[in-house]
Order: sequence, then C-alpha cells, then structure tokens
Amino acid sequence: MSRSAYEIAYTGLEDLYQVQDAFIEFHALFTVMLNRFPQDSETHAMARLGIASVDAWADTVCQWSECMDNELDELETEGEAYRAKVQRMCVLRAAHFMKDEK
Repeated sequence: MSRSAYEIAYTGLEDLYQVQDAFIEFHALFTVMLNRFPQDSETHAMARLGIASVDAWADTVCQWSECMDNELDELETEGEAYRAKVQRMCVLRAAHFMKDEK
C-alpha cells in the first residue's frame, strides 16, 4: 500500500497525540503517588521528579504537534483542514486542561 506524504505525516501527528494521552496517564499515576506517600519519603520525591519530567516532555510534544499541525494545514483543502484542526485543537486543549489541573 502506498501512502502520500501527507497521510504519513498525519499518522505521525496522531501518534504524537497518543503520546500526549500517555503523558496524562503518567501524570495521574505520579499524582496518586504524591497523595499516598509522605512528603519526606523517597517515593514522594520520585513522584515529584516524575511529574516534572512528564510535564517537560508533554510541553515539548505539544510544541511538535502544533508545528506539525500548522504544516499539515498547508497541505489540505480548506474544508478538510478546518475539520481536522478543530478535532486536533480539542485534543490539545484537553491535554493542557489536564496539566493545569495539577
């Protein structure tokens, strides 16, 4: 099966969105650890470090996603670009909303 460069790039963008979802799950796991273990424990410290690391990578992936999203918009027809962008922006907003809740 032969795919266009656009289809390959769009698949990569969808993969980045899945990575963002994984970061949300890891953030939730580390938050549970923060709430469960005493502040002076090594586990609590590791959870804080995990959250900082996940948040940093989530920001980086979000920037990559936005950049790739903007590049892909130039390759689509206007109607398709609008529908796809709305869907992608909903995912980005949800990821940022989850991050801001911490």
